Amino acid sequence: MATNGLFGLWSLSVSFIFGAPVVARWNNVFVGIGILVIAGYNYSQKHSRGILSRRAAAVSGLFGGWLLIAPFVVEISGFLFWNNFIIGIGVVSLAMYNIYAAPRIQRANAHARPEEI
Repeated sequence: MATNGLFGLWSLSVSFIFGAPVVARWNNVFVGIGILVIAGYNYSQKHSRGILSRRAAAVSGLFGGWLLIAPFVVEISGFLFWNNFIIGIGVVSLAMYNIYAAPRIQRANAHARPEEI
């Protein structure tokens, strides 16, 4: 969750730091904001209710998948190509893990005593 948030923040800011073309910049801004918002939502759900949202993780995975194919669609090259590709792999991997781990976390928290949560 926190790592996905960092990936989203990096995706949001990298285009401004390295001077990406306008289309690539706005692509990364919107995707970065989406990943950051979803990571924040899942973080708040985990700490307030003790559950992860599998749907939110799946949407985060879709954003990561878009980062994987966006360099080909938006014609990004060089450093930004590899940046998007690597961040996309990271986001998709963490989303898949969160989808896998969500039921186990929920079961573990259901069996914990209320004062332990």
